[in-house]
Amino acid sequence: MDYKVIKYSEISRSQWNANIESLCGHLHLVSWENLNYYSAFNKIANKSFLIQIDKQIYSAVPVAINKNFKKHFFGFNYGYCPSPIFKKDIKPSLRRKLYNVIIEELKKIGRKTITKLNLFTHPAIVSRRSEINSKNQFELLSFNPEINIVNTLIMELNKSEDIILSNLSKYHKKNIQKGIKNNLRFNVYDSNTDRILLKKIFLEFKNLHFKSAGRLTRPKLTWDVMYNLILDNHADLFSISLLNKNISFLYCGKYQDYSWGWSQVNHDKYEKKYMPRHLLEWQTILHYKNKLFKFYEIGERLYFKKGKKITRKETSISEFKEKYGSENYPKAYFKIKI
Repeated sequence: MDYKVIKYSEISRSQWNANIESLCGHLHLVSWENLNYYSAFNKIANKSFLIQIDKQIYSAVPVAINKNFKKHFFGFNYGYCPSPIFKKDIKPSLRRKLYNVIIEELKKIGRKTITKLNLFTHPAIVSRRSEINSKNQFELLSFNPEINIVNTLIMELNKSEDIILSNLSKYHKKNIQKGIKNNLRFNVYDSNTDRILLKKIFLEFKNLHFKSAGRLTRPKLTWDVMYNLILDNHADLFSISLLNKNISFLYCGKYQDYSWGWSQVNHDKYEKKYMPRHLLEWQTILHYKNKLFKFYEIGERLYFKKGKKITRKETSISEFKEKYGSENYPKAYFKIKI
């Protein structure tokens, strides 16, 4: 097969995004902005590329070399790459050939010393009219990989507000009403927010993360990228305030009509008494619904098991997310030897 490889590093932001928009799949995970964020972590070398055939783009391959361990592998900061996306409605035989091409290119990039590829598939087909679809989501089984399947919670926002509200747990409804009675205020900080104010509020968000964790949890560059994503209208920052003091933050990404929760933090002093996260997530859901977004991804539903890396805290957080009453859709994580 005659093809041309176009490296992420060789083209502009606008060129990369224009090319992936001609493809089909989880575009929000393959966008220039998302890959730029993934690449802002330490010891991550972004090696993403496009495959062009007859002057048309047929595939985008988001990939990085992760150098955070003694033995390097293909994976971004969280250990995995989003799976490749392809031109819509190509023949199954061509998809298989393109995967073979991708593996050969990865061998070149890894200089035959990197033999482990970690990636995941996602059920969201993101475009101007997004949908949830598991078509071809498990085609990587043909590579005989290690596989782990989890559920991710995705809410359909085109339902009526009454239906969405009825799906919430009694516990969540109770604490949302509690937040309203306590005069908690919902705030939106986006690309239209005054720059001086936005910078001040974002610094509050960043500092609260540091205070809550007791340490710097990610490189400074990642915070700079997150701030710029708000300026470029690829992300929003929401907060709950009490008497003009922000006590809870939620940072969300967005692409076309798809939105997702990204980073959340509460002020420990007020968390137990006011339960601000309940009202914060609920108002965020309504915000994106009113903006005519079609989906809001709350996050993965994890289950605690002895001997597994998933902690009780992570399980508790995912139980909280589940109580918003969204649907469960599969995400598949693959570890492939190349």
